[in-house]
Amino acid sequence: MKSVVTPIHRAQENEIPASSEDCIRTINSSGADDAQLLVQSLREAGLQNDQQAIWTTYPNLHHATLELVRLYSISWPTAEPEGDSAVVKAVKTAMEMVSEGVKNGETDRAHVVANYLSGLVSIATDIVAVHAWGFVRNRPVERLHEFGAGFREWATSGAFTEVRFLAQDSVTKVEVDGTRMKLLCAIANTKDVGLYSRFS
Repeated sequence: MKSVVTPIHRAQENEIPASSEDCIRTINSSGADDAQLLVQSLREAGLQNDQQAIWTTYPNLHHATLELVRLYSISWPTAEPEGDSAVVKAVKTAMEMVSEGVKNGETDRAHVVANYLSGLVSIATDIVAVHAWGFVRNRPVERLHEFGAGFREWATSGAFTEVRFLAQDSVTKVEVDGTRMKLLCAIANTKDVGLYSRFS
């Protein structure tokens, strides 16, 4: 029996970007240690103590964070004009939601997990509103589709000369909600997904 290998979602004619005017950020496809860059960003934001406390007490949340980093990397920009890292923004939001919850008496495991995951999946809007395209010699070749290979794996295995992030014209609430749920299931364990569903 012969195996057939197909490329990852090669660009279809109707989805190829007409121009790169909407390009939010361009990166080359070289790798970087995204987990270390995330920790450095949290340290610079004064969240090192929160990060250590949460990730040490709840290794499941640390694992969910690392899965988010693997899927989208530190390079994925927000849909906002400044185009900061969507992953860093989501992790900061997660830590802020836990802190706010603790102030409101939500100190049990269920609430901490639900609040943290709510912050992580806040990245859903940025995932839907921004598409990553692999380019070879200024020609779009392939678009990264959600929940396939991780971003870094895709960017380095596709033999692209660069990767560009392009803003999308329209984003629907249904797409964002669906992406949020798919992302939650991709990064968190079953019990934590249940806690999110019950306490968020």
